[in-house]
Amino acid sequence: MRARMLFVALLTALVATVSAPSIAGAKPPPDDEPSLFVVRARARHDDGVLTVRTKRLEWFTDRPNRDAGRLTAKELVDHWGGWGFEGDPPNAAVLGNGVDVIGELSKPRVLGKRLLFDFQPIRGRVEDGALGVVALLIDPSSPTRYAVRLVNNSSAAGSFAIYQTQSALAFPPLSSVVWFAQYAFPTTSVIFQWDRSYQLMWSETGVLQPGILFYAQQAWAADPSRGAGVTLTYDQSFTFVNEHPGLPVGTLGITAEGRVPPNLAAIGFGQAGSAAFVAQAQPNIATQFLPDAVQYWVVFGNYLQGEVLDLENLTNAAQLDFPRGVTSLTATLNADNTWTVQPG
Repeated sequence: MRARMLFVALLTALVATVSAPSIAGAKPPPDDEPSLFVVRARARHDDGVLTVRTKRLEWFTDRPNRDAGRLTAKELVDHWGGWGFEGDPPNAAVLGNGVDVIGELSKPRVLGKRLLFDFQPIRGRVEDGALGVVALLIDPSSPTRYAVRLVNNSSAAGSFAIYQTQSALAFPPLSSVVWFAQYAFPTTSVIFQWDRSYQLMWSETGVLQPGILFYAQQAWAADPSRGAGVTLTYDQSFTFVNEHPGLPVGTLGITAEGRVPPNLAAIGFGQAGSAAFVAQAQPNIATQFLPDAVQYWVVFGNYLQGEVLDLENLTNAAQLDFPRGVTSLTATLNADNTWTVQPG
């Protein structure tokens, strides 16, 4: 549970206005920036359930960033886990006429024009029944961090390698690369941690094929919740230009200009600072990536980070599946070279 102080004076001012002001940029906040959420609407409380009659919320980023916007109640529910609220429910202050309570919110859901939460008071009391018009300020979001502990209980030394695959087909096809690799002797373990930040990359690899190492020579941060893309251009050297929104929400893209020489460079899509997928950069070709359509895998052998993989020739890989609300796993390579993957 978070211990962040909530500003009652701010809420007092907020509750004075029922309708939300017009805010430029009707968009959900990015997953990788802390954001506070504000609701101003009629509400009621019934046996631990807080119901707010609204279809939209407002948000603003925590300093030093300066951004704000609106999102729908459904978007709040859909992004709840990505903002770190699934495993660490946020605090919220509820303030209205005769209502002054701080509590913990969990299990958001949408029923028609109503947004519902399970609500556990921390300070103050809230009676059952209609609460009138209230202001609800929800604690800042934080990026979800994932972790995998990799345990070598086999008799061999080698490298644990984590890579990603896509459940959605892409054109041109994307190749998986070793996203993380670390050497481990028998009876030892390593830990890999990451968040949901994403990057657009390129590298002058030549012809892309399995075994090639992709080292990002440029990496631009990108936010899939807004649909983001860049253009790769070439004038004696490669560079990204013209960062542009406008792609479908949940999509990242790289477009190679006509001046880009064929088979000289590769473009890449990275997560948490390391490349996960790559494709050959070809003139006048746009490549897109869907971050929410990936699966995580672990394999053991002789691997280097950034190495382009031939998935058809991989053996004995295990999927790293995170159940809802779980952000850490332990993957154990057993003595018979089978895998055991479990939460924790």
